[in-house]
Amino acid sequence: MLLLPEEPPGTVVSRTPGAMLLRANLRWQERPPREDGLLSSWSRGVPDRGSLHAVCRMTSDTTGYIACELRSFYRRDLSGMLDSVLRGVSSLAAVTGAMLEMAAERLAGARVFSRSRRLELCRSLESRGLSPREAPSLAPVGSGSDLCLGTGSLLDELRRMLLQDGWEVAGVWSTGGVLARGSRGVAV
Repeated sequence: MLLLPEEPPGTVVSRTPGAMLLRANLRWQERPPREDGLLSSWSRGVPDRGSLHAVCRMTSDTTGYIACELRSFYRRDLSGMLDSVLRGVSSLAAVTGAMLEMAAERLAGARVFSRSRRLELCRSLESRGLSPREAPSLAPVGSGSDLCLGTGSLLDELRRMLLQDGWEVAGVWSTGGVLARGSRGVAV
């Protein structure tokens, strides 16, 4: 089981989204036209069937950077969003005459956790006097674990309780600013 400190304590996670990270560097021979809002113009027309978080900035007079994380519970929607973002950023580069370097990375696949395992965890939490709730999480957790539990600020207390009750805790998962760090979430 993975523990998720970014989710409320006692949240037994039913599903998690898939996630993609796209990074693009744009370089112009001379300062690009309409610098105000130029780098965010690519996002028009991206379907909103998931979530999109982007950082767009000019790193110098002639270079720009775009980092974009896409999340969706459905593979088809995630693919559609990625296609739209790739087209939008490519079009921005073509229209403004920029040289473009782009890379996309799959951070996690969408997951649905076993109903029977979730119920077993809920019963275990209830036997300790807690009031668990089942809900999806917006944190993309990747593969490997068969359950996820939100801990909020009760990480140490819940981890200790789970271990005492015989649950295997694989680690703590935190996305902690994927766009800022430019890397995957961390299981500790």
